[in-house]
This record gives sequence, structure tokens and C-alpha cells, in this order.
Amino acid sequence: MDEFNNMYNSFYMNYDTPELSEEAQRRIATIVTQVEHNNYHEEEEQLLSSVLLHHETYFTRKPCMDSNYTGQMWVDEVLNGHDGRCMNSFRMPKNIFHSLLHDLQTNYGLKHGNVSVMEKLALSLYILGNRESNSNATERFQRSGETVSRIFTDVLHIFAQMEIDTIKPTEGQLEEVPNHIPHDTKILASL
Repeated sequence: MDEFNNMYNSFYMNYDTPELSEEAQRRIATIVTQVEHNNYHEEEEQLLSSVLLHHETYFTRKPCMDSNYTGQMWVDEVLNGHDGRCMNSFRMPKNIFHSLLHDLQTNYGLKHGNVSVMEKLALSLYILGNRESNSNATERFQRSGETVSRIFTDVLHIFAQMEIDTIKPTEGQLEEVPNHIPHDTKILASL
């Protein structure tokens, strides 16, 4: 009984909640009063418990990604820092990163949204180059798992299109066997 009263008071006083209608306030107060006087129905107790649980879950939850150090801040720090950091994080020098970013924007339609194009590219290269999991990338970039997954998938599709345009043999390149292959003993031994 006191537990429900305490829950109600906590619900009503300690949170920045949208105003409840007078009817909702009256019904909750009636349930709490009945609970206090042992004059309640089990359904009302369950209802109050459900309302409080719903409020705790959807109105007062603390965000998981709560760092003030955003993914964009980290990307900026890496790209403005020592050259080795860019190589370690994105597996390419800064000038190649910026060139790739420009190419993806101008030729392949990589666009800003809620996340900058720079962070999208950095996130994708971070996952690919370091074999990072989605959960590690969510922590590093302070984005939800769904956002990380969506960005990574979108950039992979762009990379696939870029691969079709970029990696193609020149005419006649695959018609002749390179000279070193027929004389390579390792290759011959495997046949």
C-alpha cells in the first residue's frame, strides 16, 4: 500500500511529465487512496503498476548514448591530429580520406542528414578497417545501433557502386597469362 503511494508520489512529483488530464489525476488519486485503505481491486493495483511502469519506461528513461563527446568530435580530432591516428582509425592517410569523401559526395550521392557525410564515411571505415562490431561503433560514435547499421549499409551500397565503376580490367588485360605464373613452382605444385 505504502509502496503504491510512494510510487505515485514519485511518478507525480519527481519527473518532468506532461500534465495529466483532471480525469486521469482523479482516477489515479482514487486508486492510490483505495490502495492506502486496503479498499481496492486487484485490477486497479495492476493498472496503477502498469501506468507507473509505462511512465518509467517511456518518459523517464535515460538515454544509453549519453556522452558529450560525440562521434563527429572524435572524427574531427582524428583528422586534425597526428597522421598516424587517421591510418590507425580509418586505414588511410588524411588526404586519401578527404579525396574519397569528396568523390563519394560528388559522384555517388553521399549526403548529409542527421549525421554528416564525414562521420558516415569515418564510421564505415572504422568498422571495416578495424573489424569492429556494431556495439563498439555505437559507443565510439555515440549513435544508436539502428543508426550505425543503417549508415554502414548505405555506405556499403555506395562502395559497391564505386567498385563497379573503379575496378574493371582494361581491354586485353585478362586475355594473356602473366609470364611469372606458368613458371611458378608453387602454382604448378597445386595443380
